[in-house]
Order: sequence, then structure tokens, then C-alpha cells
Amino acid sequence: MKSSNDMPSKAAEPKPIVASLLNDQQHQETLNKSESIELQKEKPTTSQVMLSNLDSCSKDSKELSGSNPKYISNEDKRQQRQKIQESEITGNCRPWSDHIYHKLFLDTEGRHASLMVLKCEISYVDVFTDEEHSLYKCRFFGGKGDEVAKLLVFDMMESDWEDKIPQSQANELNVDIVMSSSPFHICSESIIHLLQLEKTYLKRRNFDGKLNVMIRFAHAHGWKAADVKIRERIHNGLRNLCREGVTLEVMSTDVILKEMRADHIKITNKNLITKYVKKRQGWKPQPTKLSQSFQEPESSNQQELSKQEAPKASDTKRGEAKTPKQSQELAIDCYHKKLHNALWIIIGLQDKTDSR
Repeated sequence: MKSSNDMPSKAAEPKPIVASLLNDQQHQETLNKSESIELQKEKPTTSQVMLSNLDSCSKDSKELSGSNPKYISNEDKRQQRQKIQESEITGNCRPWSDHIYHKLFLDTEGRHASLMVLKCEISYVDVFTDEEHSLYKCRFFGGKGDEVAKLLVFDMMESDWEDKIPQSQANELNVDIVMSSSPFHICSESIIHLLQLEKTYLKRRNFDGKLNVMIRFAHAHGWKAADVKIRERIHNGLRNLCREGVTLEVMSTDVILKEMRADHIKITNKNLITKYVKKRQGWKPQPTKLSQSFQEPESSNQQELSKQEAPKASDTKRGEAKTPKQSQELAIDCYHKKLHNALWIIIGLQDKTDSR
């Protein structure tokens, strides 16, 4: 028989397995505790996150805008406004004062001045919003010869106003040139060459719209020059401008006053303006042989109209009150009317010679 010592004990076999399992569970728990402690150490608190965000924001703001970001932003806006103002009006003179309008536009003696002022504005009207937008503005002063025209040509060539033309909103470009006196023959040629160059350049930029050019002036320059050759060159220069599609217009008193309001000029001396207006209304130059030489003979219809418009003796008796029609006739700008008729005669004579 086998002794009890020789018999295998079944209860003693699982003891090492259980112990190993217990040891593994305790080891895993200690590992988990150590990992949680390490995670807690690495995970920052909410206060630490806020402080770090503030530090990073302050560092970024210092790097981008320097020590005072508000001052820099205001400085950028101020510089941007200056660029806009500088691009609006160019040239060698500031906005005109009331003295320039008085002496070089309203006063009839301004036709004898050796200086000339010029301003030009190019604009378009948006076809969708019906709003007018300005593309180019300039003001110049110089001599009555070619000086002002050269300055205008150089300034327009240096500017980039063509880049501001929208592709679909602009169908027409309006060029308005205001001058104190009519262009001299060299000035007319310079403007014609400039317009021809601009039309060619606009076509290359795929602008198929229309270019409307108007030149307005207050006085005539050289229309009655003693030298026949110079006088004919001046007349031909005006006719060539019309052939190029330029509209010529003599500025009346009302138009000059509107330009003053457009330039935000306040009328301070009303008595002086009234004096110049009355001078224009009662302007009657003495007829000369030179002025009679290029006057166009009146047709039969014009003679009948002049007879009808002539005041009768009964209408102008002393002691009788003036009718509203007579007062309106007395308020006519005679200076403007004479220049307008003379300009029509200069252009009309060329039309008659062309038709022959």
C-alpha cells in the first residue's frame, strides 16, 4: 500500500497559480496609480491655460503691432486717407479761390490776363446704380500758350486712371475741361494728340464705350489776333477740336457761379460779384474793322428775327414800367452771347468752306 505521503495532494496544486494572479493584480493597480499621478502632473489646470493663452496673445500682438497697436492702426488709417486725397486732385495748384473766379472768369478784363487756369475731371456713371464716380482730377495754372496743355498731358500720362475703369459698369467716360480762356492753337493740338492716344489705349484695354469730351472757357484768346496767320491757326485749332468730337462751350455767368458752388466756394463779397455781373450784362465792345471782317452776313430769316426782337420806340418810353420780358432781356449775359455767336461763326465758316 502506498503511504499518504506518496499520494498526490490535489488541494496543494492551485496555490501557486492563485498567488501569481494576486501578484499580477496588485502590480497592475500600482501601475495604474502611477500613470494617473503622472497624467495629473502633466495636465495643466484652467488657471494655467488662461495664463498661457494671455501670454501667447500678448506676444503675438507685440510681434504684429509693436508696443502700441492702437496707435499703429490709427496711423495706417491716416496714411490711407492721405493717399486717397492725393489721388483725387493732382497738378501744380490748390483748389481755386473766389479771387481766381472773380478775376479770371467773371470779370471781362480777365481776357487780357497772361495767366490761365485749367481743371480737368474724368468720370463715369454706373449703369446699375446711376451714381457718378470720379476717376481723375487735376488743376493747373500757367501761361496761355502751351504750358498748361503740356502739364495736363504729362499728368494724365503719368496717372493710372485707366486702371480704375470698371469692366461692365461704365459705358461712357465724361471728360470735362474748364479753362479761363479758350485754347491757343498749340494747346488745341496737344489736347487733340492726347485724346487720340487715349482712345487708342482704351481700345487696347477692351473699352468699347464712348468718350465724351467737353472744353468750357470764359474768355476768347486770339480770336481777333492782328496776325492773320496766327488767327487762322487758332480758328483751325478750334475747328479741329470739333472734328475730333470735342464740345466747345462758352461759360455764362450762371455756369461760372455753379462751378463756384461745385468747388464749395462761399460767396463773401456779393457787391463785387454784382459789379462783374452788371459789367457782363452791359458789355458792348466798340466795333472794329477786324471784328467786322469775319462776321457772317445775316440771312433773311435772321434779319426778320432781329427786326422782331428789336425794341420798339413805344416800348421804351420814359416813365413806363418795364415788362417782365424786357427785364429778362436786360438780364442777358451780353458778354457770353457775343462770344457764343463769335464761336459759332468760326466753326460755321469752316463748315461752309468744306461744303463748297
